[in-house]
Amino acid sequence: MVFIRAVRQFVKFVLLTVFSLSAFSAVAAYPDRAIKMVVPFPPGGGTDKLARLVSKQVADTNGWNIVVENRPGAEGNIALDAVAKAPADGYTLLFGQLDNMSLNAALFEKLPFDPFKDFRSIGLLVESPSVFVVAKDSRFNSFDDAIQEAKKEPKALSFAFPSTSTRMLVELAQKAGGVQFLTVPYKGAAQALPDLMGGHIQLYVGSTQTLQSHIKSGSVRALAVTSKSRVNSLPDVPTVAEQGLPSFDAANIWWGVAAPAGVSDEIVNLLNAKFNEAVNDPEIRQKIEADGGLILGGAPEEMTNAQKRDYDKLLPIIRDIGMKVD
Repeated sequence: MVFIRAVRQFVKFVLLTVFSLSAFSAVAAYPDRAIKMVVPFPPGGGTDKLARLVSKQVADTNGWNIVVENRPGAEGNIALDAVAKAPADGYTLLFGQLDNMSLNAALFEKLPFDPFKDFRSIGLLVESPSVFVVAKDSRFNSFDDAIQEAKKEPKALSFAFPSTSTRMLVELAQKAGGVQFLTVPYKGAAQALPDLMGGHIQLYVGSTQTLQSHIKSGSVRALAVTSKSRVNSLPDVPTVAEQGLPSFDAANIWWGVAAPAGVSDEIVNLLNAKFNEAVNDPEIRQKIEADGGLILGGAPEEMTNAQKRDYDKLLPIIRDIGMKVD
């Protein structure tokens, strides 16, 4: 019996050793073919440009081949569903963001995937604050001026936004200020800014990337940025907190890389290191910050935490305003 037990233990040791060596060999060879980076938006947009910028930096630095594949549609859910169902081998990645990984989870009654269980975070990369703006000749010299006027007459001031995520910023500002604006949806800045300049709407919120050229040209005036700290590309624009609303806690758009659930720790750690290196490269950092972005980086858990944090933040707002999608 002792001999048989010893043989079994030896066989078990050999099998574990072989498995460990084969796993190490597989990771050591990774990647040995092209990695597909799935982007949930069409080519040419902000998410696509950032995905291509960072992916190219990783590929060029490491001699890898990363192919960006755009899978737009259904508010990003088509892309996420495809990645969730892909093999967990590190060769299919998702360039995800707040809208499709946190907001959609709160917004949609049913999804063909579980945004919290079907993905494994690789890394949180970049955050893009938004900015509250008014017409250049507006009577408001600060965001606090608008808050104080809104307190006198609820829904007298119109606050326009181009997307669901920017509407959430308006809702959070209302909550922090104890006021009510007249919320007005637009398809984008191209439609909203002429109405802002013409006095048909009083305030507008959009991304720093979209609005900073208008701010610097003087066609609109910036009242506040939604980040916790000032933005390098708009250093003279105060934060909302600096404008007298310290409880304002924005759900700013963030971007990160994820993989299907089940991808190995070794691949996650390798990819995390490579993407962190990419966004912290001085040239890449300069390009991102010049476009109004803030470098985040950090461990994979940072992205998981951001996803859950913003879901918990946005779900009550979605419920309060009755904004659900079947």
